Amino acid sequence: MKQELDSRSTVQANRYFHTSCTGRLGPRLDIPPNTETKSSCKGRFVPRLRNKAANSFVDFVED
Repeated sequence: MKQELDSRSTVQANRYFHTSCTGRLGPRLDIPPNTETKSSCKGRFVPRLRNKAANSFVDFVED
């Protein structure tokens, strides 16, 4: 599964969400509350964020 997040999304490097399957910690995404943030046991969760500060894209891959 791949989900494109719009340019209004930002990376909060000092906050974390707890993934549902592996228990690993990953970067919490500052996104709308209705957006799925937990990884799926059946697939990979790969949000791509627009990092305005670095003017680049950051990928988080849960496997």
